[in-house]
Amino acid sequence: MAQLTMVTGGSKSGKSVYAEQQLDPNQHICYIATGVMFQDDVEMARRIKHHQERRSSQWTTREQYEHVDQLFGDSHLDGYLLDDATMLTTNLFFKKVGERAAELHEEDWDKVINVLSTNEVENLDKQITAEWKRILVAIEQAAGQVFIVTNEVGLGLVPATKEGRILRDLYGEINQLIAAFAAHVVFVVSGIPVSVK
Repeated sequence: MAQLTMVTGGSKSGKSVYAEQQLDPNQHICYIATGVMFQDDVEMARRIKHHQERRSSQWTTREQYEHVDQLFGDSHLDGYLLDDATMLTTNLFFKKVGERAAELHEEDWDKVINVLSTNEVENLDKQITAEWKRILVAIEQAAGQVFIVTNEVGLGLVPATKEGRILRDLYGEINQLIAAFAAHVVFVVSGIPVSVK
């Protein structure tokens, strides 16, 4: 059974570096990078490159946000690092919004989000939560150490947009779900890890 550690913190808090340092650079680690680019984005490309350069060359990288549960069955691996949960959740959310936009023949996704009913938002929430439950069950059945990096997003102001509020709430719910499954939770503040669980 895998031992799951959730590493949370604010933007640029050092949480990814901390999680990477907990795993042996010479072991067989699967690094699950969820920051998949959907369009040309120079700033995002720079961030991805920076993360790639920091990783051990011995590690295997999987760049995906869908069907992540299927990655946790390799018995030849010593551990996993999923970076990060927030981006995975964001990508799943916008995939669902894109599907809804296609149904409505609407190219402006902001318009689609703004007309989502309470029931539609709850349904999106349930679908994404179900995906995370599949991931967490797969982790329970895996071997080795597993680290999930996530953003702590609930410490700021209430977002001004509907999209921001939906995502903020969803991130919080997913973080609570991961923390409940995790054996350990670490909150990184200015590069300093603080044990929470």
